[in-house]
Amino acid sequence: MRVIEYVRHPNIASQQWDQCIRSSFNGSLEAYSWYLNLFCDQWDALIEGDYKTVMPLPVKKRLGQPLVYMPPFIRQLGIYSPEQLSVDRTTEFLTLLKKKFRIVHIGLNKYTPIPEGIFPVSREGFYELDLIQPYLRTVRKYSPECRNRIHLASARQYNIIRGIAPSDVIAFLKREKIRTEKAVMENDYKMLRMLIASLIRYKAGELYGAYNKVNMLSCVGLFVWSNSSAILIFAAATRNAIEDNAHLLLYDRFIEKYSETNVTLHFEYTDIHHTPDVYGSFGASESHFQQICMNRFPFGIRKIFQ
Repeated sequence: MRVIEYVRHPNIASQQWDQCIRSSFNGSLEAYSWYLNLFCDQWDALIEGDYKTVMPLPVKKRLGQPLVYMPPFIRQLGIYSPEQLSVDRTTEFLTLLKKKFRIVHIGLNKYTPIPEGIFPVSREGFYELDLIQPYLRTVRKYSPECRNRIHLASARQYNIIRGIAPSDVIAFLKREKIRTEKAVMENDYKMLRMLIASLIRYKAGELYGAYNKVNMLSCVGLFVWSNSSAILIFAAATRNAIEDNAHLLLYDRFIEKYSETNVTLHFEYTDIHHTPDVYGSFGASESHFQQICMNRFPFGIRKIFQ
């Protein structure tokens, strides 16, 4: 019987860890050691056997109390293994997790079966679009309104460019004073800069930009690759570009580029303009991952640790 151990970050063997994620049936970009290192001051793990099955745990302290949390640019983690996971195996991992921490807030991908009674569990939605079909067949599944809005953006002479420079994205956000998450904007967009640089280094992401008819960058989309999935992880646009539907044209061009490939496009980024209704209009189907959110501190001080 393999034993599950709690392993602190300095003792995690990165090469063995990444090999486990690479060979896992549910492997994801967010679980690779280099990606976790970008956004976590510390991450520990539950490890079974010789890296046979692993569970990454982003950890930080608040008022001296350790807690598990989800950093920016990470929405879904999980328990990773080359073998399909049974409820019994996930029960062992989650039982140990509950013993180690009084505060846990973590998203687990849909391939991680969660037993009842260990943690409070809620479901979070995202949208998936399978790109295996020819582009014209996929377009037929767009809503009529979505097709009309894409035609409008094209008529207004937006030009979609793949592989735009990372520096252009930062300059665009500053020039247009586009508000994003506080963690993204901190320290002169340090976190976003690190993400883009690392994605380019590991060939794990693509930047798309929409330029208006006077050749000004008006909309950007950052896609990351994770096994056979492409994930829209960040997007931003000017007010005029949103009104002109340039963001929809950008997504359409990405879909056209990767049609007839074994790629599933995940729409996970949400804000006032990038909503489930928008993604559903492309014919994407709703899926869910699970959120564990537990705070076992007494009610009087619980809010301090939220």
